[in-house]
Amino acid sequence: MFTDYLHEVKDNAFKGVFTLTKRSFVYQIAAYILFMILFLLIALAFAGSFFLDYMTIAQNPENVQAMGENMRGLFMENAGMLFFLIFITFLLTSWLTTFALSINDNIITNNSANLGLALKKSVSKRMLNMILYSLLFFLIYIVGAVIVSALLGLFLQINMVLGWLFFIVGMIVLGVFLLRLSAGPAFVVHGEANASAALTSSLRTITWTKALIFIVIGIGAGLILYVFTLLITLTIGSSANLIVDIASGNGLSFMGVLAQLFGLLINGLFYAFIYAGISSLFFRYSDTVNLDSLEDHLVEDL
Repeated sequence: MFTDYLHEVKDNAFKGVFTLTKRSFVYQIAAYILFMILFLLIALAFAGSFFLDYMTIAQNPENVQAMGENMRGLFMENAGMLFFLIFITFLLTSWLTTFALSINDNIITNNSANLGLALKKSVSKRMLNMILYSLLFFLIYIVGAVIVSALLGLFLQINMVLGWLFFIVGMIVLGVFLLRLSAGPAFVVHGEANASAALTSSLRTITWTKALIFIVIGIGAGLILYVFTLLITLTIGSSANLIVDIASGNGLSFMGVLAQLFGLLINGLFYAFIYAGISSLFFRYSDTVNLDSLEDHLVEDL
């Protein structure tokens, strides 16, 4: 058992998160690489020609109006394929979250990443509950956004300034509320909870104050990731360029491969930190976690 982490995360959340990140980032990068390989294979199989047409249109911006019309036509023609790709990406993301948190769970409870066991956990009931939780999260977001938008229209009829002020405040409140659900995936994997139990446990664990603190941390981490990603994209290209190169029959360029390697490294480190943070929400704040009882449970399993 990773006792150093369990003690540290109880005493100091940031120290615990960094300790788990340091221990897990190599395995999380491997998980992210596997995710990207699956995504690229699916994107090439179902949307290779779409990306090629998109980049062809985007790289000829002489006539902005014509480019806009061509883009609309391209998206309309491929609407069904794009919705399918979005759905597949949603499933892959749910799987990646389950896999990544299972890696953390193995490290914390067994002091070993054990990728084989983590992969087995990621295609079990945990993944189904993660998919259901993600759908529940998305539904809450949609309902909240619809309510805020409807009230915006109502308040705009009274006063424009008041209406937009309410909209801004309403979206901030919705965003903070959604952050209160950020511990849900940890309860699904570490606590083996179903979707509804994970939601209520997350709301009980993450208070409004904690959620506001997470916003500040998230903005900082997001800005750092954005800067690194932008620098890589501007200097050596992006994933879209790699898909276009393969789909057009040009093969893999050195710069395209280099872009992916840098991108995988940075994104892998970023996601390792995020997943360590999600796991730490469970092991620091959950009232179901007790170090002594966890040790006893592990001894019984052995």
